[in-house]
Amino acid sequence: MIKLCNSFLRKWRFLLLLLLVLLVVNLGHVRASEKSPPEDWQLQGMLAALDDSDPDVWVEALKKMSRYDLKSPVEIPPDRVEQIGEFLSDEDSDVREASAKALGEMGSEAKQFIPELLQLFSDNDSDVREAVATAVGNLGLQSKELIPQLLQLFSDEDSFVREAAAMTVGNLGSQSKELIPQLQQLLSDEDSFVREAAAMTVGNLGLQSKELIPQLQQLFSDKNWRVREAAATAVGSLGSEAKELIPQLLQLFSDKKWRVREAAATAVGSLGSEAKELIPQLLQLLRDEDFDVREAAAMTVGSLGSEAKELIPQLQQLLRDEDSDVREAAATAVGSLGSEAKELIPQLLQLLRDEDSDVREAAATAVGNLGSEAKELIPQLLQLLRDEDFDVREAAAMTVGNLGSQSKELIPQLLQLLRDEDSDVREAAATAVGNLGSEAKELISQLQQLLSDENWSVREAAATAVGSLGSETKQLIPQLLQLLSDEYSFVRSAAATAVIQIGKLNTQQILPILNAAHKSSYEEAVLRFIAYFVSGGEYNAVTLIQWLGSPKKYPYENNKFDNTRKEGKKVLNLFAEIWQATETLDELRPELERQIAKVVDRVQWEPQDINLLTTHYKNLKDAKSTHADSINTKIKILKGIQVFSYIWKFLLLHAITWLILLSLYPKSPEIQTLFWHPLIRRIAGLGYVGLLLTWIPFLRRRLLSPFQPLLIADANLDSFNPQDYFPDSNVCLKNTHNLQPIKTAIAKVQSPIILEGESGLGKSMFLRYWAKTCKNLVVYLPASKCSQGAIAAIQAKIPISQTDGKFLENLIYNNALEICIDGLNEVTPDTRTKISYFVERHFRGHILLATQPLDWIPPSATKTYILQPLKRQQIRQFLQTRQFTPSAETSISQSEYEEACEEYLEKTFNSNQQSEEERKAVRRLLSNPMDLTIVAQILAQGKNPDLLNLQQQQYNVMAAAYEQINFDSFPLTDFAETAYQMRLNDEINIPSEWKKELNSMENYKMVLRRQRNVEGNSGSQWYFRHDKIQEYFIVQTFLGEGNQKLEQHIKDPRFRGVYLLLATLLPYNEALLLREKLLINAAETKDHVVSDQFIQRLNSRSELSKNGENLNLVEIIKLLIVEKNNNINIEVNPNIETKPNTEFNPNIRNEKMNDSYSSKYDQRHAERNNIVDQEQNRKIDANMVGNFVGLR
Repeated sequence: MIKLCNSFLRKWRFLLLLLLVLLVVNLGHVRASEKSPPEDWQLQGMLAALDDSDPDVWVEALKKMSRYDLKSPVEIPPDRVEQIGEFLSDEDSDVREASAKALGEMGSEAKQFIPELLQLFSDNDSDVREAVATAVGNLGLQSKELIPQLLQLFSDEDSFVREAAAMTVGNLGSQSKELIPQLQQLLSDEDSFVREAAAMTVGNLGLQSKELIPQLQQLFSDKNWRVREAAATAVGSLGSEAKELIPQLLQLFSDKKWRVREAAATAVGSLGSEAKELIPQLLQLLRDEDFDVREAAAMTVGSLGSEAKELIPQLQQLLRDEDSDVREAAATAVGSLGSEAKELIPQLLQLLRDEDSDVREAAATAVGNLGSEAKELIPQLLQLLRDEDFDVREAAAMTVGNLGSQSKELIPQLLQLLRDEDSDVREAAATAVGNLGSEAKELISQLQQLLSDENWSVREAAATAVGSLGSETKQLIPQLLQLLSDEYSFVRSAAATAVIQIGKLNTQQILPILNAAHKSSYEEAVLRFIAYFVSGGEYNAVTLIQWLGSPKKYPYENNKFDNTRKEGKKVLNLFAEIWQATETLDELRPELERQIAKVVDRVQWEPQDINLLTTHYKNLKDAKSTHADSINTKIKILKGIQVFSYIWKFLLLHAITWLILLSLYPKSPEIQTLFWHPLIRRIAGLGYVGLLLTWIPFLRRRLLSPFQPLLIADANLDSFNPQDYFPDSNVCLKNTHNLQPIKTAIAKVQSPIILEGESGLGKSMFLRYWAKTCKNLVVYLPASKCSQGAIAAIQAKIPISQTDGKFLENLIYNNALEICIDGLNEVTPDTRTKISYFVERHFRGHILLATQPLDWIPPSATKTYILQPLKRQQIRQFLQTRQFTPSAETSISQSEYEEACEEYLEKTFNSNQQSEEERKAVRRLLSNPMDLTIVAQILAQGKNPDLLNLQQQQYNVMAAAYEQINFDSFPLTDFAETAYQMRLNDEINIPSEWKKELNSMENYKMVLRRQRNVEGNSGSQWYFRHDKIQEYFIVQTFLGEGNQKLEQHIKDPRFRGVYLLLATLLPYNEALLLREKLLINAAETKDHVVSDQFIQRLNSRSELSKNGENLNLVEIIKLLIVEKNNNINIEVNPNIETKPNTEFNPNIRNEKMNDSYSSKYDQRHAERNNIVDQEQNRKIDANMVGNFVGLR
């Protein structure tokens, strides 16, 4: 490549500069155009040339690229940028030079090549170094790290490099202030171009280079006029900081070069009042031969204002100057001087008609600046409003605006300018309308079109004008709000200001302001304030501003949102109202979507909010927002809760209905029917009512409480006084010897318990006491009524339960009842088996069973407690605690009774006349609460008890009283037959035909009476106080030679007690014969209880009499006592053979059981049930029966 040498360039340098000066002179005031970006096709062509094989083509392409502005938005592919960067290390210096220049125009894209550019600071080719220095200046901030390296270029051997380095420092401005001290050497450089560049740089740096002001003074005398011009320009740029050089400027007024004089005049104007001492000298410049100097001087006079009013006459000459630029400058100066130059107003009239458009423009501007002083010229402005030159029209429009109402006659002509083809004219016309205010309101409709003008400066001016018109332009608010999102910040700012000036806005009108706040972080605070301002503090608008418009902190971030449902609903309702209005707001809509999701996520919503949330979900879904799914999830959860709530409310109402029915249940048979009807309970009760009734103890008790009298009817609790019960009896767990009070051992029944004890020890009494004092519902069942099973027996007591026996069974198995079953020893093995089966199934049931010693296998789930006879101290307590009720039969008082008890016990236990065997027998008798009760009764009658003949003594006392009252003997034989028939027929009621006898027996506590009221008929029913009393009468019918009853009832368990009495009452030989028959029966029935006890009694009888015959009554009683002693805590004989599973399977009946007997036995149970049901509410005189508690 051919390259011009540096010497050639220096040789022709002067000629080139001269040519440049001539071009500048000829072009006058034409502005130098800035570099523009290349069109795409141009860029692609230049980049394609870089792939040519000839390096000279690369150089041409890179040079062409450096003539364009290659910064953003020009997009150069990264690989091409990389390619241009690689040229920095090319071997050809022209390529390196051109590459550096091109990179200098790329801005940030070239930042990556700064290290390569740094290396080129030391390149061998000065043109390359010059190009690098220029590139650094063009890159600006992107190359600030290279600024220190510029220092080395200040001393470069090539003046072009030094010049370029100086110019770069000026272009970099404050970024290169660290190099300002080094500029001093360039101000004294040998090369004039370097000095010129250094002076221009000092001017560009302004105040930052004020330390170099003294060095500028020497440049005023520089031999090169360009240096002097640059120095004068620098002084003007430094302003008042360079006032010390003002006197030196005077010498430049006479410089032979007009450019220097022009620069000096301009500098004086820049210095302003600081240079007023030079104003007189400006006169010569106003007369300068060069029109550029005269122009500059005129402009300076205008800049100085009233300070230069002495020069106004000279301006008059310039208004007629032959040069148009001078006339223009003079007109401008007149306008700047204002009223000081009003004498020159007539001369302005000529300039308004000047042939030069720039002069007319300046004259029009001057008229506007003079204001009312030049009102006489207003009519002449009409021509300028129609001038062919757009700058003149623009100036005329501005003048009309500046003159205000004085030029209102020209307002109609502004309409044409608002439609002018030139954007500057439209802008000036819009500004004029704004200045005219309400005087130009007729042009508001035309302003509306300008708000959407293609030129941003026109839109800005129109928005400013709308704001100036105030409330007159309210109809333009929508267009103003759109401008808040304009791409140009000036337009947005003007629109925001206009919005404030118009007045208060409603909530939806504020939304575009909030949308605009997203456009620029610099304007955000201002726009948000405007939104608050025009809202007038209205609650909904303020709420929106707090949530939208890119606030620094959202309400949920600064604790202004309390996450309550109430606040959340307010916010969401407000968001729903503005949703449609935000459709076209590209920044606000996404923010609104996010805030909706935030509110929905933070608040605990309720099912009644589903409609509100659904509205937002549909909106977000239609907008294809990513937040729709999260809201839909919330809605689904709430719908589930809603369904659950509906179900819950229904169930609650349903439950309340059933609770109301339950509250009325005890008194309403109809409602009772509802509860016990299986279909109604299952369907209307939705299945859960039956379960709750079964599982919840309170409900179980409530369900069965109406039937409580029926459940405990067999216990005769109406006549039972718990205080009559003797609570100090002891029990011990079977096969142990650990004695415990019965109330402690069986304090609370949590599982099946068997209470076993001899007849008369108080088993039934304890069951009645427990049934009376138990807090839960109790059912009292004689074992004889359980022939069909315990469930059937309970069901028989609750007739309504027969409609749903399974439900009753569930209630029972869930411990709805505390169950007492008495008299297991009095029933057949088949009945005991059914009872055992029930206990086995209900192994956690609260069941209390009472029985005399039996030869049987009890249920495996039970505990067996053995009830113990009373000890000596207990006997004393028992007698003393019996209630004493004086009556006609009693012959002693309470205190006498207590003394009699003490005396009797002392005599009985400490008598020396009795043998040891007799004393033991007495203790055995007194240890039985039943016998002890008879003792208490006899003592209360003032008589001495005969322990060996208590029942006979009781009968004798009763019979004697009967005979005394009725004058006839007691009919023992006939009454005994009646008692026999009652047992035979399973009857418990004594026929009322024995009324006289029964009254006497009642007085002596042998029978009980219960009042009855059946179908409106009242009366009394009589019962034997204890089975032993009935058996005392029955046994009378078994005695006598050849009595068939001995064999007739041998298999009947109802007569067991009778057969045990026969062991001591029959002649010995007959007793032996009866023993054999009992043994045969035991072998057939597998039931050895009666035979074993009979043999024990017979053996005791044999021991007391060697031949076993002719025993007197005393001996018989002794036999009974011994037998009782032998049976205390008797254990079941393990050698006794029992039939497997007989006691536990209710479906297996004993094959040897007599069918006719079974039928009669069942019939007796049915009759007893019938009687109990009829007499459930009968009350027995407690005082008459109280002394007979504890019989069993």
